[in-house]
Amino acid sequence: MSIAGTLSLAAILFAGMLLLLAGAVVLQVYLAKRDSRWLGWILPGVFFLLSLPAPPLALWFLVMLTGLAFPAAAAAALGAFLVANLPTLALAAIQLRYRGKRDLEKRLEQMKLRDL
Repeated sequence: MSIAGTLSLAAILFAGMLLLLAGAVVLQVYLAKRDSRWLGWILPGVFFLLSLPAPPLALWFLVMLTGLAFPAAAAAALGAFLVANLPTLALAAIQLRYRGKRDLEKRLEQMKLRDL
């Protein structure tokens, strides 16, 4: 495969990943605005579960295949776990923002009803 073919394949994969991430954000906003309290936690939970294999795989790769010392490999595995959880944190922040806003509006509405 030529360099141009490799670069175009990488660009297509990158664009596809961006589209998937944008779709996840739109879906998360939709789920966070729903009445159910737990629906908005589905995507952060899925992304968290998908990030769990990152540290053991990084540790195995760094120790077994590259021969890196265990403490350095463990630190790198922790870094891999943190990076793999960035989408989890972003989606959880969306959930907390929209859920907090909705809960505040609900409480204000209840206070208005009590005042009557």
